[in-house]
Parts: sequence; structure tokens; C-alpha cells
Amino acid sequence: NWHALAREHGYRVTAMARAVGVDRRTLERYFRAQFGLRPRAWLALIRGKAACELLVLTNLPIKHIAWEVGFKREEIFTRAFKRWFGLTP
Repeated sequence: NWHALAREHGYRVTAMARAVGVDRRTLERYFRAQFGLRPRAWLALIRGKAACELLVLTNLPIKHIAWEVGFKREEIFTRAFKRWFGLTP
């Protein structure tokens, strides 16, 4: 399950590639063929989706949601969220 693997490895492409035993370039070719996206773009989509679900379904503070979807700082998460959806979390 790519979603679980992404979360387990901190939403990092290199860590995911290492976990499945391939180099980053091979993982990128696989993702382009499978999803039509680079791994980084795919990760942004699933991080955004996970963030939205946590915002709607929980009462977690933004800081914790940011951490759950792979951001170390709330400010960076807020900027990414605004870039993804056009509004702040």
C-alpha cells in the first residue's frame, strides 16, 4: 500500500525508494507509468487529502495535523495547504 509506505517513511521519495529496494529514478519511472505523476506530486496529493480528512473528521490542532501529514513546522504546512487549496487550514 503506497499510502501506508509514504506515511511510514515521512512522505519522502528517497526513503520510499529505499524501502522498496530501488533507486529514486526507478521509483520515479514507476510512478509516472502507474499514476501519471512524479512521486513528489503524488505525495502532495495524498498529503493534502489526508490533511483535509483530519481537518474535517477530528478536532486536532493544526500543529498536530501538520505533523501527521509529514510537516515539521505548522507554518510550512499552512503555506502548502494554501498553495494546494487556495485557503488556509
